[in-house]
Parts: sequence; C-alpha cells; structure tokens
Amino acid sequence: MKCAMYQLNNNTLEVFNSFFGKESVFLNGKKVSEKFSIFGEEHHLEIDGDIYGIRPILNWRKTNCMDLRIQKNGRELEAVNLMEKSLSRNELRTRIAKVLLAGISGAVTGFLLARYFLN
Repeated sequence: MKCAMYQLNNNTLEVFNSFFGKESVFLNGKKVSEKFSIFGEEHHLEIDGDIYGIRPILNWRKTNCMDLRIQKNGRELEAVNLMEKSLSRNELRTRIAKVLLAGISGAVTGFLLARYFLN
C-alpha cells in the first residue's frame, strides 16, 4: 500500500508499506531501498550527489497515518506529502470502513478461537 508520496526537487519519492511490515522506497518509480520494519526504519539514498535519510513515522492525526522525516546531508527538510492533499472524502471513508471491518473480523475470530479452545 502506498503510504506517502513526496516531491524532492524534480524527483518523486514514494513510500510503500506491506501488511507484513516490508517498507519500500521508490525514487521516480524505481525501487531504491527495502527494509523490514514495524515502526519505521531509516532508509539512505543518494540523489544528485546528496545523501538523503528517509524515515517513515506513524502519525495517527493524518489521514494516511504516515509522515516522513527527511534529511538531506544530515539536515532536516520540510517536505510536502502529495498524498495528503489528494485523498478525497470517499477514499477516507473507504479506509475507515476497511479498518473497522478488519478490527471486527479480528475480534470475532479471536472470540471464536478462544471459545473453541476453551471448550
């Protein structure tokens, strides 16, 4: 699932996160880093001779629940999340419905498994 998309100079930086915790960073559509992480791992890449450090951070106040800390040559950058602006109300409602459905399904499955093993 695409979590964030940022514009750095003339480059598009995209961060994907799988359900199993695999983070992937793409630069202009090409995979440049991949790591396993639950709470966000720092990714390092070089763009035009500059070293960038990218670290995904969970932020529940944002609609996509993801923020990025981006450093260029060790200095913090302010980056604009392009996905934050493009997420429509319908997409937000769909995401909320999916999270609720997954939570309810997990609770029901847990209850049924507990009932089965306790009897």
